[in-house]
Amino acid sequence: YDADGTPFVYLLNSPMWGEAPAGFEWDATLHSTLIEFGWVQAPGVPALYTFRGESGNVAHLGKIVDDLIFSEQDAKLSVVEATVALLRKRFRDKVSYEADPDSFAGYKITRPSDGGYGLSQPSKVVGAVQKYLPGLLTGEKFPSLLSGPELDAALASLKLVKPTPAKLGAGAKRVQQVLGDMKFFEKTMPQIAHRLHQLSCIMSSPCPLALVCAESLLCVAYEERDSCIRYRPDRLIVAPPRVAVDGRMELDMTLGAPAELEVSADASFAPPQIVPPEDGDASGVSIHPVHGELQLKLKDTYSVLLTYGGAGVLWMEKNIGAAVQSTHEGESIASARACDWLRYGRILAAIFGADMSEPTRLLTDSLANQKVSNLPSSSSRSRHFLIRYSVIQSQAAEGNLLVLHISDENNPADFLTKGVPHWKAKISTSYVLGDAR
Repeated sequence: YDADGTPFVYLLNSPMWGEAPAGFEWDATLHSTLIEFGWVQAPGVPALYTFRGESGNVAHLGKIVDDLIFSEQDAKLSVVEATVALLRKRFRDKVSYEADPDSFAGYKITRPSDGGYGLSQPSKVVGAVQKYLPGLLTGEKFPSLLSGPELDAALASLKLVKPTPAKLGAGAKRVQQVLGDMKFFEKTMPQIAHRLHQLSCIMSSPCPLALVCAESLLCVAYEERDSCIRYRPDRLIVAPPRVAVDGRMELDMTLGAPAELEVSADASFAPPQIVPPEDGDASGVSIHPVHGELQLKLKDTYSVLLTYGGAGVLWMEKNIGAAVQSTHEGESIASARACDWLRYGRILAAIFGADMSEPTRLLTDSLANQKVSNLPSSSSRSRHFLIRYSVIQSQAAEGNLLVLHISDENNPADFLTKGVPHWKAKISTSYVLGDAR
């Protein structure tokens, strides 16, 4: 305030770094610069640009704020180098450029001698360990940490603390922090995805055991920190051609994922369980409408897995928000969600030059789900939720997808929704990482 009490006001002509408008204005500036040079923003994918030269040379550019990554057909990288020169001129040489980088946006990039490339995040894992369990880096032992079946049993027993405390304690906050860091490298470590989801379900009000489980899972991630997703060129992918007969397809995960885009989905349905009266304050407990008994309804989940180039490009496990009454209904939700990601995957594959004239396979281990997806009249008892199939059936009618039935044993997405035997977890992980050969 000045002497007479008038408040001073600072007027900023442009936003400072860290302010909400700053990111938008930078993105608008970068976008206009790229468009001026001749790059074209990909439809439906704002962070991706394509440049098509007169000689047929095609280049792609992906952006994460001010980090850019290029690919180009021409080995001389003429478009890339010309773009970098333009950026340096536009931003006064405040541009660094590296050909054949070994890292990008937290990912380690490796290039096997036989072709393709690999993605991993060991630095992210080590950074999290440095923050929460630094003793691991020096070989210290932690007897309280769990692994294997003991860890799985502990995760299955986790419950939200009820009622939710007004203020979370230090242990509960630490659980949230550990999980937040692990979410970064879950993108390259499918083997921790299901366990991480189990922890995420109770992170709003975690019990004391959750901290032991979170730190134990971080220890597991550290032991497998060099886990790498390997994408291969088509010539190196040996997965046999997919052959479907009457809507059913035989799949052997040990032979690996195919080169083309493929999507699998799964759901886990848990019928309500009768619980003792003393557990009536547990999360998810309600009164049976007929018998008056306490029943515990475990969370129903669905999973989606997309593979391309012989390895996984996206995987997830989510809670089914709606109340479902059967496995079939849960599978219908899983396939509908998978359909959404399938459409986006097809857009990206087409941008990168893939032939999308044939429908993309959507795999399910529910025969009822597969039949209703392709033929609505095959269901007479499920009409109350058939509306969920409209998106699947419309995409099938447009030739974008084909729903096929596979066995539960060889459903690539199965390990994301439930604990599976060790042998299956190993095969599934190898399948997603591109190591199943």
